[in-house]
Amino acid sequence: MDSRAPQMHRSKSILHRAFLWDFGHKHFWKALLRQQFDVERTLAQVEQRAYELILASQNALWVLKQPNDPSQSTLDCDGFDDDSSSDTDCSAKTTSSESLGQDSIDACNGDVEDPLEVALREKAAALREKICMRLARYCAPADSKFYGERLEVIDALVRRAVYTDPSLMVASQNYDSVLSFIRDSTLPVAILSKLWTSLKELFTDEATGAVDDVLRPQDSNADYIEVLGGRVYKSRSGLEWPFHAWGHFTSIIRCYSCLRKICVSVDDIMALTRFAILTRIPLHQSTLKCYHAVEKSGILTLCGALINSLEGAQFFSRFSIDKYNGSDGKPQWSETESNFAVCMGLSLNDPKSEAFAQACAEEPDFMALYRAGVDAQVTRSVPKIWAKRIRRASTRAALKKAPWDDVRSTLYFRDSLLQECFPMISPPRAVEDCFQLAVIDTKEDNISGVVAKLAKVWMKVYKTDCIHELCDAVAMPYVDSGELEMVKEHSPCDGTSGCCKVNPFLPGTESDILSSYKRLWETTPSSVVSDD
Repeated sequence: MDSRAPQMHRSKSILHRAFLWDFGHKHFWKALLRQQFDVERTLAQVEQRAYELILASQNALWVLKQPNDPSQSTLDCDGFDDDSSSDTDCSAKTTSSESLGQDSIDACNGDVEDPLEVALREKAAALREKICMRLARYCAPADSKFYGERLEVIDALVRRAVYTDPSLMVASQNYDSVLSFIRDSTLPVAILSKLWTSLKELFTDEATGAVDDVLRPQDSNADYIEVLGGRVYKSRSGLEWPFHAWGHFTSIIRCYSCLRKICVSVDDIMALTRFAILTRIPLHQSTLKCYHAVEKSGILTLCGALINSLEGAQFFSRFSIDKYNGSDGKPQWSETESNFAVCMGLSLNDPKSEAFAQACAEEPDFMALYRAGVDAQVTRSVPKIWAKRIRRASTRAALKKAPWDDVRSTLYFRDSLLQECFPMISPPRAVEDCFQLAVIDTKEDNISGVVAKLAKVWMKVYKTDCIHELCDAVAMPYVDSGELEMVKEHSPCDGTSGCCKVNPFLPGTESDILSSYKRLWETTPSSVVSDD
């Protein structure tokens, strides 16, 4: 036996005990973590107390009681992808390659920077550019007369992202404007990260408040707080928004269903829908839609006929035939005919609503049921509006000549059908104060044919021959009042060369994001940065 074996065994035992005891390093590490936690908690308490003192100095402790409802967040439906890892890495790589060359020069000169400081500086630069790019997306076209007002809305939006966060609020005390706050290259990563998160996970209520802060007249009697040189009001003004305000809303919130939540009347929904269609804004659509998956349905919504859903009617068949055994055991055949019913909510303030209802009632293929308000009297185009009827025969061939059973097997619509006309704000909330119209078609085999007929009726009401002229007829009142801007003058459609495909109305958002970035920040991004 080797004499060195006991000595090797003792050496292994000593090393094993050393790894187990670790000479107190593990305990020291745990103690450091506890101290770090205590320091961070103390700093958070100091920051919170400073935040409360700032609010108290402006008599604005009401901010601490502001509701924060996550269900109103536009996250995942604001038109921007929240996965920001790709562009962050891209920015970091570009900046790292640039800083690497500078570091090499500094190293040659004997001055080596702390790698941690370099990494934090690069991260802060990447976050700042993402914030600047996101705000540049909100800008109006440069030649729009509402460009300056949009910049004020952007400032108000940043203020609302700041005023409810203690860290951002404390950091903002050293600045007198939003631009000076964002442009400060010394802002730490933690502050920029919180600001980016607040803008990315924007609440619909805060976006609405930002627009209201700008459009409302200054009210010294209302509760407000001064942030970055501007006011953030506690409550909404309650004033009716002008038509161009929907350009501000749609530039920030890119989801049509989310925008419907801020509407309080049918006129609001009509204004939002018309602005989206006339300016062709690409909005996300989920539960509620301005463009239904039925051809020419956009004509109905453009003219103010708000329909909650049409998609389900695409799978509806007018006729169905069944075979069954009668009471005597002999085979019997039955044919069921069901009518298409389109329920619409219209504005009580639009004189064309009643004109459209009367025009539908005069159509030979339509039966109409309508009333001007919940408490108004119901008007019917015919005394009985049937929904379904059945006829029976002993053979399938005999069904074609069999009479419809109008007594025992016919179902009729009641006045309660008009409750389906209430335009939805967000299910199950709906606006009941509206002109309700239900149109029942007795001829078409599919919903597309019914919608085409309704679109043709709207053309007659507006006295137009094509969609181009119809858009002009709907938009001209807003153009004349200065609420909708035109790109250029255009001639009416003559019906011979087809309708003009060029959109004549100025969009609410600048399409050239790079130019918008240069115009807003007076510089260019250091790399191709996306705020997605």
